[in-house]
Amino acid sequence: MNTQTQDIQPTGPVDLALLVVRRLVNVCSQFCYASHIFFPILIIRMLLTPQPTVLLNSHELEEGHSKGFIINGTNLFVLRHQGNLVAYLNSCPHRKVPLEWLPDQFLNSDKQFIQCATHGALFTIEQGLCISGPCHQESLTNLCVEERGGKVYCTIPRG
Repeated sequence: MNTQTQDIQPTGPVDLALLVVRRLVNVCSQFCYASHIFFPILIIRMLLTPQPTVLLNSHELEEGHSKGFIINGTNLFVLRHQGNLVAYLNSCPHRKVPLEWLPDQFLNSDKQFIQCATHGALFTIEQGLCISGPCHQESLTNLCVEERGGKVYCTIPRG
């Protein structure tokens, strides 16, 4: 192993990540010269790609219900409609204000549309497209959501 990487003492998460990348590159370079180029890029992409976060247990979100979350400063909500899960940033495209009128209440009274409590704008559940209101034809920001192993996961964008 390269002695340069052995002398580095990580002082934080970035230093530790760099140390790991350097050591992996050294090991992989023994097998393939191209790994000097491609492997570090792969590792950096893996480190920078947001990972799914567990939001709740599947049974906690019933059909026609929604739930809001603030995770690492990101305001979002997830809802179950016709057996499917969707997740959006909790921000009206018109004025960037939260959508719910009460905690976890993102749907209109007949539970057919997402409704902005501030403007009364209506958004389709499936695409988040505004069909009525001051932000007509604008869309909510969709988030990747999945259900596996009895849990609901969401990939939350960084920063």
